[in-house]
Amino acid sequence: MSLLRTCLEGAALAGVVAAACFLVPRMRASHKAMLWWLVAAKLLVGLVPIPAIEIAALPSAKAVPVMAVARAIGPIEAVRNAVPIPARTIDVAWASWVWMGGVAVLLACAVPGWLEARDWRRAGRALENQELALSVSRAARVAGLRREPKVLVVEALPGPLVTGFFAPCVLLPAESLALPAEELEMTLAHEMTHIARGDLWWGLVPALARRVFFFHPAAWIAEREYALAREAACDEAVLRPGMDAFAYGRLLLRFASRAPTSASIPMSPHAMLRRRLEMIESVVRRVPLSRAGWALVAVAALAVVPVRLVAKEADSSGCLTTGKDVDTAYVVTSGKSHTMCGDVSDVRDAERARGDGGDVIWFRVGTERWVIRDPEAVARGRRYFSAITQIGQKQSEIGLEQSRVGEEQSKIGMEQSKIGMQQVEQARREVEEAMRKSEMDAERQPNREQLEQERAAAQEAREKADVDADRDRKRLEEQMEVLSQRMRELGERQETFGERQRELGERMERELRETQRALSEFLEESIKDGRATRTP
Repeated sequence: MSLLRTCLEGAALAGVVAAACFLVPRMRASHKAMLWWLVAAKLLVGLVPIPAIEIAALPSAKAVPVMAVARAIGPIEAVRNAVPIPARTIDVAWASWVWMGGVAVLLACAVPGWLEARDWRRAGRALENQELALSVSRAARVAGLRREPKVLVVEALPGPLVTGFFAPCVLLPAESLALPAEELEMTLAHEMTHIARGDLWWGLVPALARRVFFFHPAAWIAEREYALAREAACDEAVLRPGMDAFAYGRLLLRFASRAPTSASIPMSPHAMLRRRLEMIESVVRRVPLSRAGWALVAVAALAVVPVRLVAKEADSSGCLTTGKDVDTAYVVTSGKSHTMCGDVSDVRDAERARGDGGDVIWFRVGTERWVIRDPEAVARGRRYFSAITQIGQKQSEIGLEQSRVGEEQSKIGMEQSKIGMQQVEQARREVEEAMRKSEMDAERQPNREQLEQERAAAQEAREKADVDADRDRKRLEEQMEVLSQRMRELGERQETFGERQRELGERMERELRETQRALSEFLEESIKDGRATRTP
């Protein structure tokens, strides 16, 4: 369940981030990179046993003191001897092995890229030209680095890249040395911005999330979008005012290379080249938003924190006012009926304490359990519930009346439905008769005298049929009106019953509070005078 919940939460956060990036197109690329990084982090955090922050946002499951009476519904032994149904268990060991095997394969696939980056670094040679050294110094200042990183030139390198977690360095292809000074400086500034941002370390999270959650589309999307936004963020840093955006785009086209490995970051991955060029155009034409991006990043960061919604704390009043901040319950039982406030386990304990004896009052205050067996004391305890019993009987009587009225409303509804069907059938017959007469008129021979006689006879028959139809229609309408009036009367009765039920409910709450107070005082007196004895 933890893995399923993590996948669902990660997918939900990925959807929110995608919507935010779409709705706020002027968001800075660095903020987009943070948002997609948080999606990957959300997936990984879900696998770590971090205690969730509990937020009391659900309704409390407090037990309202309610008198529950069971009469001959079934012996308590039926509950005591109930046989639990064993839970079904699902063997998911095979799925775990498949998962771990997939993770191992994807991690192994990253090793060749890491070895290739290591070999490139070992084959690199330092810059010897003084002018190139000046370009490195200027690029480091643009990137905001206090110390210049090592820059190595590598033969047959597809494009500029950054590698090395602990001692990052910039690798340049040998052909880049022939670039104009401005383009070379932009190239170095882009790669050094990756170092200043710590992208090699930050990129481990999306890369690991994609390999651990290789079956989850959100992990793949998060890594891809993070890589794209990361490159765009470095592009924004390089394209400061006065820089030639056209020359920079041409530079990206020149160094278009294959997708990045987890151990290096090339300057211009071919798969994301088109979208990067579009982003460069948007950066030049529009001023990116900053505050909106930071707000979204803050919200997404909060979503990464494990949170569990819990019910609000229940009211500590319990069933009795005896004791302070402790759970309480009581059961007044004769074996056949129970007047109680508690749960089924309290009924079982009360029956166990009663044994083969007569009526008892069993109650619990925290972990202490007490029982009163004195008949006079038990009778006194039952008298506290007399008013509640009377209100309950009235509510039951009104409920029966509501049931009878509802049954009558159902019958009237059926009658109205039948009348409605009759009205529809009558209308259908009238339409069919009109169509039949029309067809007969069309088939007659053009004998004028005979046609006039037939028309007169048909007119007379039609008038008689219309009179009969009007009479039937009025009869059905009168029946429908009578039924509608009866239905309105029954509806008013139901409203009256509902109002009486609300009033009785309010009275019941008041009586329950008074009964709770009086019963609590009586039970405390019984403990003091010895009528209540402890029970295991």
